[in-house]
Amino acid sequence: MGFANAQLSHPSGSTIVAHTAHFSWGSASEPVRLRQASMMDRQAERFENLSPNKPVQILTGDFNAEPNSSTLRFLKGFEGFGTHGTLWCDAWEISGSGYGATSDPGGLPLAAVSAKKVGIEDLSELPRRRIDFILSRGWVYGKPGFPETCELISGVGASDHHGIVSTIRL
Repeated sequence: MGFANAQLSHPSGSTIVAHTAHFSWGSASEPVRLRQASMMDRQAERFENLSPNKPVQILTGDFNAEPNSSTLRFLKGFEGFGTHGTLWCDAWEISGSGYGATSDPGGLPLAAVSAKKVGIEDLSELPRRRIDFILSRGWVYGKPGFPETCELISGVGASDHHGIVSTIRL
């Protein structure tokens, strides 16, 4: 797992903590991704506890997990991990349109390169999936952290996935 974060000060006085993660790849790795999500969330808790004012926390990344996976169900507050629970709101579910497939092998040139590395020659055999996310920590409805827009960025060319962009209320 790759994980990084940065604490930013906005001119409005808001503190933003931006987290990014790249969770384990592979269909059999869901238990590993769930542990990684729990570890990442505990890191976010530390930022929240260190700040005198509750920061806006945003989590982005390639989670290699679909919206209904245990990893996303945990992050979105629908199931716990042991005694650990959390709540992150999915920007796409709040303000995106359609399914939002970020992994779309037919539409991305680098997808063929990635597929060949694991022995897949025919890209038409790969599923279109939403496995990249922008999440806001906590109950952000009507509050700072609320994702006002969310959309795909296609054709960037630097990845085997489409990008996502969201406007977050501060």
